[in-house]
Amino acid sequence: PDAALRAFLLQNLATEDGKLRWRLNLPVLAASLPTILDFPQSEGRFDGPTLFLAGEHSDYIRPRDEATIRRYFPQARLCEIAQSGHWPHADQTDRFLALVRNALQVETA
Repeated sequence: PDAALRAFLLQNLATEDGKLRWRLNLPVLAASLPTILDFPQSEGRFDGPTLFLAGEHSDYIRPRDEATIRRYFPQARLCEIAQSGHWPHADQTDRFLALVRNALQVETA
């Protein structure tokens, strides 16, 4: 994997009695993955402006998710950050911050 992904994964590696082990409970995470990745259904919605940021190379927010997002957040603004993956805040920090700052300025103006 790339250096950023490697560093992220290594945060969860521990040494115990001279042996490497994962700090995470991988079987529980694997069994819970469908729930973690699912979007909770609700009757509520938020009618204020909302910013969704996604990395160009990430599938966390997929095109098919837009209808669901707009059902709960009718004023949603979806932005894709080029040359970033699952962590656009780390991959493209300046672009990420510019989009967030712009959204906050628009909301407070």
